[in-house]
Amino acid sequence: TVKFLSMNDPYDTFPISTSTDEEGRFSLDSLAEGRYEVTVIHNELAMSEFPIWTDLHPDAENVLTIYMTAGGTVSGAVREMTSDEGIFAATIQVGGVKDGIWTIFRAKSDESGHYVIAGLPSGRFNVWASPPDGYVVNAEAAALREITLSKRDSIENIDFLLSASTAISGAVVDE
Repeated sequence: TVKFLSMNDPYDTFPISTSTDEEGRFSLDSLAEGRYEVTVIHNELAMSEFPIWTDLHPDAENVLTIYMTAGGTVSGAVREMTSDEGIFAATIQVGGVKDGIWTIFRAKSDESGHYVIAGLPSGRFNVWASPPDGYVVNAEAAALREITLSKRDSIENIDFLLSASTAISGAVVDE
């Protein structure tokens, strides 16, 4: 998927997206003149430069070549702290500043609590888990993890422990 985010209009926060064909070609013919941030999302590859900025002009041939490289992979599991059972639908995020831009990659844990985030660019990142409904982050066991990725790196066993949430009820009364 190739995404174009307009830098011309501060209120336009939704990127225009298109998919590539089998040979990696793409085309969009409904973009306004101006500056765009371009990103590519791929399951296994990462952008060599991230992000790319381009200026589009109506009287010019607007052709963009985006170079991709083998990306890094982060994987692990999200488990319940007391039972050690996998937690479904936790959101795992890998985030950091890449070329001056804050960037976040996300994945959801599967039925057994496992996750994989592939196609990550090289760099230093933080990894953290956000709990699904019914769970809370345990401050000690779900701490932020710092990682450094190079091309083709595979960092495994970045695991997180979450706790089941509990409830309380009561009343506030006037004495």
